[in-house]
Amino acid sequence: MPDLLSHAASAYLAKNIKPKSSLFSRRYFGMVLFGVFLPDIVSRGTMALLPELTLTAQYFHTPIACFLQTVLISSLFIRKQRLRVFQAVTLGWILHQTFDLAQTNLGAGFYYVLWPIYDLPLRVPLLQATDWPWVATITVLMAVVSEKLLKKKKQK
Repeated sequence: MPDLLSHAASAYLAKNIKPKSSLFSRRYFGMVLFGVFLPDIVSRGTMALLPELTLTAQYFHTPIACFLQTVLISSLFIRKQRLRVFQAVTLGWILHQTFDLAQTNLGAGFYYVLWPIYDLPLRVPLLQATDWPWVATITVLMAVVSEKLLKKKKQK
């Protein structure tokens, strides 16, 4: 749960850092949030429902698989929205992948960030998996504070 909170908060934090971007408009921000959860939809869902397929499902968590899923998802929209949907979902899963790359242990799964070029899991040892409650708390607080500062700035 803290992992999902930190991913969602990272989208809000990015929105507050760059509030004028059309990707963070009411129309597309939902797609950014969808992109933040995209890597975990198949990989975590499979881990919960079909544990014997967990290792195979980890490939849906890779950047190349997220890219291909985003192409498919954006093709379901009308032509004039496809590029923006693609960009919004891509921004979301890039935020997700960045957070996950900083974690040393991803539990039952592995992070094949360079697959299919490099087929071994990759980790950047910045945070332990047990640190995610703190990461989620800090990220949520930063998102809330930045939102309040942004509203205060708009009022002036």
